[in-house]
Amino acid sequence: MVTQRKIKDIRNDLEGARVAAPNSDFATGGKISFPLESVADIHVQTGTINRRTALFIDKSGCSEYSVPVARRIVSVMSALATSSLYTYAFDTLAYPLESTKNGTQGWADVFVRLAGGYGTAIGAPLEAMRLKGQVVEQIVIITDGRENNAPCFVDVFEGYRRHLGVQPSVVIVRVGEFDPWFEQRLRENHVDVRALAFDGPGSLSRLIGLLARPSRLDRLIDRIEAPSW
Repeated sequence: MVTQRKIKDIRNDLEGARVAAPNSDFATGGKISFPLESVADIHVQTGTINRRTALFIDKSGCSEYSVPVARRIVSVMSALATSSLYTYAFDTLAYPLESTKNGTQGWADVFVRLAGGYGTAIGAPLEAMRLKGQVVEQIVIITDGRENNAPCFVDVFEGYRRHLGVQPSVVIVRVGEFDPWFEQRLRENHVDVRALAFDGPGSLSRLIGLLARPSRLDRLIDRIEAPSW
């Protein structure tokens, strides 16, 4: 269960990291500066992410933008998740990420060892999940959308959907000089996709708000089970 104390712990972790390394990209968000209050603004209604979720982090040419943003996002998502959370970095390959420590500092240690790569195959982590049988209901992709290597996400998505019998929604977190072609291709292939730019105060809160929403199936079940009187 996520409590106000837990939210406060996240805020303290982030503040401590910024004080400890005031000139680091963790403090400034890389090329973009994010005031701490925007990070602390995660008092979303329920404060929980109940659906099984995957987080894909582009560590190719846009890593100077995506990695600092990802550190903030994964620290909060891992604290608010009540179900499975699979985290992968990718360039042309997929790299599963896991923190062995609780809190923001544990994830900061993971990202310190994450070197930038070349080439972008956004489908690589999804193919890894298909092979491992990792089922999720929503996928968050932090990327500039400049997909230039196979496997392409759309091509893998169809196989993932059919092989595991699931239809995940996708949330794209736009960073850097975002290429809209990737998002457009998902829409053309009937993928349930939403997108937001991580560009300042409130960005994290808006993302958590999207992830905390009930799925369309949940809403349908609620309507069916609701009393008619």
